[in-house]
Amino acid sequence: MSSEFASASIGFYFYCMLKEQPTKRMGVPGMIVAIVVMVLALPFAAGVFGICSFPSPDPTLIVESQFSILESALTIYESKCRRVPTTGQGLQALIDKPTIEPIPRNWARMLDKVPADPWGIEYRYQEISGGTNLYQLVSSGADRLFDTEDDLSFNHAR
Repeated sequence: MSSEFASASIGFYFYCMLKEQPTKRMGVPGMIVAIVVMVLALPFAAGVFGICSFPSPDPTLIVESQFSILESALTIYESKCRRVPTTGQGLQALIDKPTIEPIPRNWARMLDKVPADPWGIEYRYQEISGGTNLYQLVSSGADRLFDTEDDLSFNHAR
């Protein structure tokens, strides 16, 4: 009887060991893998399926930021060339040396490209007559048409 009990106990022991051991070996790593997959998959799913959306910035804030960038570039241009570009030279003078008079002697590239407004339209640059180094920058606004009520403008005056 004791030998039957011993063999049953050993059999039960091996049964439990075989049954529980894979759970112990694979349970924790399996859980870790599952958690890692979920952590990595959730942001992807949120982006793909639009579960979580980020608010897009206000276009007027983008325009104001780009006006600031252009103003800085024009200020540096002015300090190097002793004047701002003419209306004919436009913002392209910040990228390529002007070929229209007055051609600056100390020209240097200020920008790699002129930014477009949030609606994809190039900014209008106009030198204002009646003063030195006065200019206006204009965005066409949401309707993409210049000289309408929704235009956004920046006037530089010294």
